[in-house]
Amino acid sequence: MMDRRKALKNIALAFGCVVATPTLINVLSACTSEVNKTNYLFLSQNEALIVKRLSENILPKIHFPSIVTMNLTVFVDQLFHFTEDKKDKEIFKLGCKEFEKNSL
Repeated sequence: MMDRRKALKNIALAFGCVVATPTLINVLSACTSEVNKTNYLFLSQNEALIVKRLSENILPKIHFPSIVTMNLTVFVDQLFHFTEDKKDKEIFKLGCKEFEKNSL
């Protein structure tokens, strides 16, 4: 006889995998060499530029040469679009505005 608690846990895990798989595939598919420079799902062009420059400073190409092929900007764009809630998206946008104000 199967333990009910264990069965519920397995059902919840299976349901979570079914729901999360399409989102994860979309997010991970951003790590390709194809760059869509004009149609970001979440980021504006200025925000995409900020993410790109920050990622280049944090992960320099000299030490991480594969970063160029990963398209971190597209990855971050799709990650925020598909996974973050409205409040976190607003906080990110405010942070980009503040960064832009203080860096120029």
